[in-house]
Amino acid sequence: MLPLRRLLLRDLLVLVGAAAALITFSLWWGQRSSLREQAEARTSLLVDHLRSDLNASMAQIEGLGVTLQSLWSEGTLSLPVTESEEPQLHALVRQHPLVAAVFFVDERGEGIFLSRASLEAALDARPLNSFQLRQEGGTSWMTTLRRFGRPLPTQDRPPREEYLDATTRPWFAAARQSPLPLWVEPYPFYGTSLTGITYVVPLRGPGGIFKGVICLDLMLEDLTGRFWKALPTQGSLMALVDGRGRVILPPRTPILQDPLRRAQSFLQPLDATRYPSLAKLLAQGQDTPWMDFGSGSRLGIRRQLREAAAPAWTLLLTIPEKELLGGAQRRLLWALGACVLILLFVVWHSHRLARRFGNPLRDLSRAAQRLGQGQVPTIPDTPISEIRTLGEALHHAGEAQQDRARLQQQLQHSQRLETLGTLAGGIAHDVNNQLGAIMGQLFLAREVLPAQSPGAQRLIRAEEAVERCAQTTKALLAFSHNAQADLRPLDFNRLIQRTAGLLDRILGGLVRVELDLDPDLPNILGEPLQLEQVLMNIAVNARDAMPEGGLLTFRTRPTEGGPVILSITDTGKGIPPDVLPHIFEPFFTTKPVGKGTGLGLAMAFGILRAHGGNLDVDSSPGQGTTFTLRLPAAGGTHPEVDEPLGSTGMERGPLAGLRILVAEDEVDLRETLADALTIARAQVETAPDGDLAWQLFQATSYDLILSDQRMPHCPGMELLRRVRSTGSGIPFILASGQDLEPFRPELEGDPATRLLPKPFSVARLMELVQEFGLGRPNA
Repeated sequence: MLPLRRLLLRDLLVLVGAAAALITFSLWWGQRSSLREQAEARTSLLVDHLRSDLNASMAQIEGLGVTLQSLWSEGTLSLPVTESEEPQLHALVRQHPLVAAVFFVDERGEGIFLSRASLEAALDARPLNSFQLRQEGGTSWMTTLRRFGRPLPTQDRPPREEYLDATTRPWFAAARQSPLPLWVEPYPFYGTSLTGITYVVPLRGPGGIFKGVICLDLMLEDLTGRFWKALPTQGSLMALVDGRGRVILPPRTPILQDPLRRAQSFLQPLDATRYPSLAKLLAQGQDTPWMDFGSGSRLGIRRQLREAAAPAWTLLLTIPEKELLGGAQRRLLWALGACVLILLFVVWHSHRLARRFGNPLRDLSRAAQRLGQGQVPTIPDTPISEIRTLGEALHHAGEAQQDRARLQQQLQHSQRLETLGTLAGGIAHDVNNQLGAIMGQLFLAREVLPAQSPGAQRLIRAEEAVERCAQTTKALLAFSHNAQADLRPLDFNRLIQRTAGLLDRILGGLVRVELDLDPDLPNILGEPLQLEQVLMNIAVNARDAMPEGGLLTFRTRPTEGGPVILSITDTGKGIPPDVLPHIFEPFFTTKPVGKGTGLGLAMAFGILRAHGGNLDVDSSPGQGTTFTLRLPAAGGTHPEVDEPLGSTGMERGPLAGLRILVAEDEVDLRETLADALTIARAQVETAPDGDLAWQLFQATSYDLILSDQRMPHCPGMELLRRVRSTGSGIPFILASGQDLEPFRPELEGDPATRLLPKPFSVARLMELVQEFGLGRPNA
């Protein structure tokens, strides 16, 4: 058996030699084909540009004709054109340099004639009075030839028997027969060696009666010079031919540099003997990318210039391959030579590499074996990047096997959250509506009792219970990503002390609670009842970990410019390592059936995340468990003081004189809100849906609108958009039992709108009303 080094060397030399020849040929052929494709693309782009340029120029002339026709139809220009109208006509014609001449004549052939310098040079060879315009069939003559407003006297010109009778010109006859503007076939201009094409605009009065014609002349000589300047190379041949194969614009050749010979070539058949490439391109009737001739290969491109308007012209362009690709081919040869040298260097260097492959390949083989055994292989220590890359890939593959299990767990966690979120979001709206109605009715019942009576106190406790139930719904929504916490500044130490006072009956007396609270702790941003829920859930979890009793410590500490930290430590049995990664997963529990739902810690995690905070855990078997809560500090803001539920101030009529529109589809809640606002001495009108509320708003003036979001026919946001579309800045409160956060970006710039999560107390509603500056404060 051959050693690995020799085996690699022999096979590598054979492969490199064959690859060198194949790569060299493939590179040459591929680059040559690529250069040809690039040349075709550049040439096609050039032809398309020329076509667009010509079409745009002819479209401008058509636009001038339509403009003059409109001026005549409006009466701005008359036939014949008066002296006062000439400056406007001159100004319009000067804006179109391709227009060689303009005839503006009536049905008898009388009118005005303007020409540019290029046509005047040809006209100067003839007596100018020979181009006077005369009346068809009559004896009256126009004795003035106007060129851009310069009257040219004819009395100084010798008379001549030959005159330009406009009625005998082909454009005049075409105008009589056509109801619409059109292009006339190219023809020699009268009395000159020039050839051109004319755009004719018939002037017709009521009933289609022929009143005159506007004739705009375009000289082919002007187009020829313009197109010749755009040729890409010296040997390029370009011609423009009409549908009968006649030359409209001739190719650029030394012979046709003579203006006289060039003038004679217009409207002549394309000479196939002199221009075989153009004739072949025209005869094939389609693009011919490459054509071979005895003198070499040429690239040929053809395009139809006028799609919608006559006449239909075809642009032909051929370019010699040696001019188009000559420089690129030389650069390609140099590049191929460099490639050959590089391949020779590879052959020499491969001999050296073969001696250095042995040990790295052996290490690579061992790494593959470790990967097959489920281990993470080490990366081979070698300077060969390919082998090292493979070793790194095997190493990453081993790590990926371990990550895959973690990703699977995260996926299951996300799916469970999604399931719970769908369930919570589906029932939140209806549950919150009913809770809102209950809270409102309890409030209304308490209003008719003395504040210190036993019945009023029982109703206050009932309201507190409903409030806690509402916060449980909010906690579920926050946990399932369906709601944003209603954050406000809180004294965290006070919240912990109040919660610790409630834990005695929950912990059963066996667990002792100890508080270590920093007196300089800054305020936090949070929702009190939801944070109480978090502390309760963690405390219950700690109680189950200390069945024989123990110590539960709450310790707070601030951080410099960072979050406020609360650590909750128990002296229980700890959490096993295999269980620790799963404790925040929904429905995960190690308790027996009926003893736990697996939602306590998951809800705590979700609530803290909705607060912009975080929850970590550190535990070891037999060493207890520490939960660390991090919550954002509230800065220098003062904490909100909870107002006792018994002090409503409704007896003072804080909303007296206000007209309020309530839009709510839930009957009980709608009536409850109407009763509460009426007690506050407001004038209330109600609507069961958004459409009726919109109709009431249009018919009546209100001081405030309170609307539910999810209503039939017209949701609350749609009602708000309709109200704002009228320019009204009326205060608007949008309430919903589901998440209102998606609407905040749209409402940030509206200071007269507030969002109110359901269920809400009447006191909270009054606070929002007074934020608008409406009513009297309850003080």
